[in-house]
Amino acid sequence: MEKKIDIVIITGFLGAGKTTLLNKLVSSYSAQNIGLLVNDFGQVPVDGSLIQDSSTDLDNNRIYEIGNGSIFCSCLTSSFVFGLKYFIEKAPDVLFIETSGMSDPSSMARLLREYKLWDAYNIKHVLCVVDSTNVLKLRKNMTFVDRQIISANTVLLNKSDLIADDLKEEFETEINSINSDAIVKFTSFCDFDYHSLKEKPFRLEGDAQSCNTKTNAPKTMFLPQYDVPETSFLTLIGQLAETTLRIKGYYSFNKKEYYISNNNGLIEASLCDNGKSHEQGLTLIYEGKYHDKIYDQWLNFKSEFSL
Repeated sequence: MEKKIDIVIITGFLGAGKTTLLNKLVSSYSAQNIGLLVNDFGQVPVDGSLIQDSSTDLDNNRIYEIGNGSIFCSCLTSSFVFGLKYFIEKAPDVLFIETSGMSDPSSMARLLREYKLWDAYNIKHVLCVVDSTNVLKLRKNMTFVDRQIISANTVLLNKSDLIADDLKEEFETEINSINSDAIVKFTSFCDFDYHSLKEKPFRLEGDAQSCNTKTNAPKTMFLPQYDVPETSFLTLIGQLAETTLRIKGYYSFNKKEYYISNNNGLIEASLCDNGKSHEQGLTLIYEGKYHDKIYDQWLNFKSEFSL
């Protein structure tokens, strides 16, 4: 039998730091032949571009992107299975799977068995990145958060530098109450000893079913590129951020391209100066109850600038 491909799953809610972690794992595993399957919830994938921008060693045939939903929802199962079969042909030593922030990876083992991929892959680790600054609030409203933590063997309480030291024990207790078997690590920018992943294998098994369905999926909206004033557009994005779960993408002003995202309530616009071009536009992810308000804000903005 041919050697199985090790899978490392990276899960965690929107904006927790999954892409930051994946970039660092790519560097840590640079001596190995790796593949990346990247799942963006938005229609236009963004994370794959962020990873390529950070690494000069990754070519396109080592990255497989799936957008427009969660790979664990039945609506994207065929795309996910196709991606897994793609990497069987490429035969990497390790396949990193970055799930969308709304994903419930509980059904991963079940999916491998149902589609006869169990003999090709070994689920070695499931890492869950948790934003320490808002995990308690998210748990009250988002079922996905607990399911992500339950599926993991290592939970990274990221952005821990932004919380008081006396809260850390409370947060660790909270995580252990959800998954008592998980190793909990406090991190900033997802820094920890990545070599420990190579020494302590883990095997995800079971017959759990993902809670991802079309009916409980959040809404998305894509804001295409327009020639508008930077200050006015960023003001709009700041207003939209009040009712959105995640905003991210590339937008240009005066022939300068920026990566724009919301993080801990703040809008960040980072200048892209690496000479690479990206598909322009921003993806908004939000709960359906806010759709009319967000849509009206966007229409009013377009009307103001005669777009």
